[in-house]
Amino acid sequence: MEKLKKHLNAGNIIVAIAAIIVVAVILLNNDFLKSTTNVASSPSSNISETSNVTVDDNSIISNFLGDADSTTSKNDNDDSTSTNNDNSNISKSSNNSSSSNSKKKSSNTNSKSSSSSSSKKTNSKTSTSDSKKNASSSNTKEDNSKDTSKSTESSTSLGEKNALQRAKTYLDTSAFSYQGLIDQLEFEGFSSKEAKYGADKCKANWNEQAAKKAKEYLKFSAFSKSGLIKQLEFEGFTSAQAKYGVSKCNANWNEQAAKKAKEYLKFSAFSKSGLIEQLEFEGFTSAQAKYGVAAVGY
Repeated sequence: MEKLKKHLNAGNIIVAIAAIIVVAVILLNNDFLKSTTNVASSPSSNISETSNVTVDDNSIISNFLGDADSTTSKNDNDDSTSTNNDNSNISKSSNNSSSSNSKKKSSNTNSKSSSSSSSKKTNSKTSTSDSKKNASSSNTKEDNSKDTSKSTESSTSLGEKNALQRAKTYLDTSAFSYQGLIDQLEFEGFSSKEAKYGADKCKANWNEQAAKKAKEYLKFSAFSKSGLIKQLEFEGFTSAQAKYGVSKCNANWNEQAAKKAKEYLKFSAFSKSGLIEQLEFEGFTSAQAKYGVAAVGY
């Protein structure tokens, strides 16, 4: 718009100058006509010349004004072209900016994709490294376990090895408690350390040994439930082990009372009440004792 204003101002100045020139030409022509009227002898000739001059002046003015209009029109066209060029440049700049932003977005997307890919690769490498470390740690533990086992075997004395072998032999033929097996090995002449080593390493299940020992006792003699628990504890089993063993022996305690009554009568004479009292003393209940006495004929 500023350029257009400048061109319009220049056009107005040119028009003003042209007007001044026209006025000046008219005045000069008037003076010339006056002088020619006084001097010329032929009026018709003077009028013809004057007319020609006037016509020439009009053509000059017309041509001048046409040039001014064409100049103004060119200036307007130049302004319009300049404006269009400016708009075109603005449009191109906008397109370039949009293209640049698009490229930046694409670059950012590619950067994120590359970053995500590199992050996944890093995580994959880390996971692989951790699995290798875990495998290495597991192998190290196994190696340490083997080394410990070898060192333990190499540090085991001959007496300890023999005590362990002897303990396994005893357990194959009879049931023992942990403490009962140590006592038996010491009775055989092994040291306390060697006997303890044999009992520790024989891998016996002491609950099962209590159950096995309870059945062995019931094969040779009759017991009440409480009497059998006491007997197992006397053999070195813990209270829990003794109770477990008795619960697994599948004894019929009424039958055990009858069997015990017969055993007493083989060695001595008893009254009915005396025999019932003796069975209750052995740990049978009153009902079990009466059942036993009735079973032998009282």
